[in-house]
Amino acid sequence: MVAAVALIGGLVAPVMGAPAFATGIKLPKFAGAAPGEVSCALSFAVTLAPPLTNAGGGTGASVVSAGATSGCTTTTSSVSITAGKVTGAFASSPIDCHDALTGAPATLSVAWKGTVNGPVSPAPRAIQYASTAKLGSSAIASGAASGSFAGPATIALNSPPSSVVAAGCGTARGLRKIAMTGTITLGSPTPPYTAPTSWWTPPLGNLPWQWELDHALVPTKASDMGTDDTLPNGDPAPDPVVYDVDGIDNSAATVATLHARGDHAICYVEVGSAGNYYSTAAEGLGTTYFNQLKLAGVVGKRLSSYPEYFLNIDDPATVNIIEDMIAQQCAAKGFDAVETDLDETYDGNEGATGFTITRADEQAYLTTLASFMHSIGLGWIAKNLDDTGDDFASVMQPLTDGMLTEQCNQYDSCGALSSYVDAKAVFNAEYSVPTSGFCANDDTLGFNGAHFPVSLNGRRDPCR
Repeated sequence: MVAAVALIGGLVAPVMGAPAFATGIKLPKFAGAAPGEVSCALSFAVTLAPPLTNAGGGTGASVVSAGATSGCTTTTSSVSITAGKVTGAFASSPIDCHDALTGAPATLSVAWKGTVNGPVSPAPRAIQYASTAKLGSSAIASGAASGSFAGPATIALNSPPSSVVAAGCGTARGLRKIAMTGTITLGSPTPPYTAPTSWWTPPLGNLPWQWELDHALVPTKASDMGTDDTLPNGDPAPDPVVYDVDGIDNSAATVATLHARGDHAICYVEVGSAGNYYSTAAEGLGTTYFNQLKLAGVVGKRLSSYPEYFLNIDDPATVNIIEDMIAQQCAAKGFDAVETDLDETYDGNEGATGFTITRADEQAYLTTLASFMHSIGLGWIAKNLDDTGDDFASVMQPLTDGMLTEQCNQYDSCGALSSYVDAKAVFNAEYSVPTSGFCANDDTLGFNGAHFPVSLNGRRDPCR
């Protein structure tokens, strides 16, 4: 919105910006407007360049410094924001020392680094955020407004009395700095959040898909999109209609592009291990998920062959951080479902974890995550539950919305997915066996089979 001050009748009067509605911005954990409104006191200093005098000045960027928010109040006790700060600059002076004494439009960037408290299942808890919600000339412009709210956002500013401004303008050196105070209001009162009753579930039948995790998907690149692949008989393969891509590497814009094509997007995240793969900039956070997990003391032994480490899935801190990641990287970006990797680490199935993780622990953990994903409108695509050597895949089948399995033909584990046949979509990736060695079996079972390189760099040889 526009934050401006106008000098009227010798007094400085605040001009309230028009309410701005954020498009496609969702507060993690609520998947929509938060159930409440937060209003905070705002104070900061503006350094004018060049200094204002009756002859002019103030035409350059006016830097905001020493800014802070305080006294945040809410319309509901279940939502609050603390520890805000103000940064940014005015495009030009918010006041004018010429005879006309007219105000000028200004923009302001408010960076939140604090704690958002919200009614999060299974119980209220504090969620740490550190990102910026930019309040521009007409709308919240930040792509991921963690720490702010979807819905109206307004700023009201008050500048010093006109007598103080006039005195400053009349000095030999001019007016160099002014203090600004006011309020910032984010969000709007809404009814309590109601969990969705439905979400995307991959349909049965032939469902061409692409699995690309090596890099951010390039929608204009045929090899990334799988639009130049061939079938085993040499015919052109149908274009994928489902894309499974990295949730952190890929943006909301990429997901929107896939949706515009009529395709669906699955968000790949790791839930049983974590690696220091991403920067704070990539995640849009002040502290990466990996470092959050380390600080929480839930990082265990290293996973063989990969620079990542097992997580203690029996610790509530793990659940909190992983749910935050799913909300921020998958739900907020508009993905349709989540592929959970390393979701079968119990009893040392993937190697020594450094923790005692039982099958019951794994079942409880995945049940919690599945319920959470469904509560924010995301489907759950489980991963490799057939490689545990027991009936775990069948036990979890009622909660899943689909299954992604790797090399079930090579390792003879496809039979463990019998409860999914004609019931849930199954995506099978083979790496070592050629299509001539597994497609017939996948086609018979109704699996969506394809041969991929281990790098998952976009190359794909689908069965049908």
